[in-house]
Formats: sequence, structure tokens, C-alpha cells
Amino acid sequence: MGLKGCIKLTAAVMIISLCCGVSTHERSERALLPRWLTLHDMDEDVLIHSQSGDEQAHITLSDGRLSITSGGEYLSEEGHFTADCFVFDVDADGFDEVMLYVWKRGSYGRFRPFWVEEDPDVYSGHLFIYEWDMSRPDRLDPIWMSSAMPVQGMDISVKEGDIYIISPDNSTTTWRWEGWGLTKTG
Repeated sequence: MGLKGCIKLTAAVMIISLCCGVSTHERSERALLPRWLTLHDMDEDVLIHSQSGDEQAHITLSDGRLSITSGGEYLSEEGHFTADCFVFDVDADGFDEVMLYVWKRGSYGRFRPFWVEEDPDVYSGHLFIYEWDMSRPDRLDPIWMSSAMPVQGMDISVKEGDIYIISPDNSTTTWRWEGWGLTKTG
């Protein structure tokens, strides 16, 4: 094998190694999520009613990775696993919001309350709520990003503005938007 052949072979091995390293990392991170957690799949078109008008969007959710495309594109953050995505009127203002059930490391992200000394480096469930804003390239304007949820949810459903969180023991809690944030109502 000549010099060119060796260089090509070395490059191919490096590319394969890099690709396998990424997928191995993603698999190892996925293994840190609770086994009872349901990561839903979705591949559908939705019509979103917003203050800036109605817009068709395509939502793809597979193995915890989310993509929402319309005039722009939103992709879930690296290290975040999106378990489910809902488009509905969370705050009863007559317009749709996008709610994501996300599992991520830590409770707070870059900013935390002054009384919290250290953010735990474990995966926990969070509800992220966004307004649909057609003036933004990614369309999603964050309006409420929860810290770690006080209940562990293996699954979530939504009906008529109520959010139902089903725990691993099959108990269900009900949540509703109350002014600024979600309140447990049952």
C-alpha cells in the first residue's frame, strides 16, 4: 500500500472513530435516564395559532431529539432528551404555546438561585413552555423554563389545558397554568 493509500485508510479510521465516539457518548448518556421514562416519537405537521398569526410547522421527535421546522428551525440542545412535545393553549390566552418535556442534567442551567450552592449533575425532568413567535428565526420564545419537576413523570398527557403527569408508580398528578407557572391542582 502506497503513501496515498495509508493516508486514506488513516483518515477513514479517524472518521469512523469520531462517529462511533459520538454515538457511544449519546448511548451512554441515554443509559443515565430512568428506565421507566417514555421517549415518544413524533413526525407530524401542526397548525400553530399565535399572536403573530397562524403558521404550519413540522415536528420530528425521535429517541429524545427534537426538530421543529417552519420559517426557521429549532433543534433540541445537546445533552437534552425531549420525552414529548405538545402544542396547545397552555395559559388560556387564545393562542398556542409549545410545551416540551425535557430531561437534562442539573436543575437550573447557567443561572441558579443565590441560595443554591451547587446544581446536581444528574438527569431530571423539566417542562419548558414557549410562545410561538414568527419574528424569531427558531420561532420559540421561552416564557417558562422549570427547574427539576417536583414529581417524577414517566409520561405526560394534556387535555383541555390540564397537564397530567403519570409517575412510575402509576399515580397521576394534574397541573395547570396559574398566572406565572404551573400549579399542582390534583
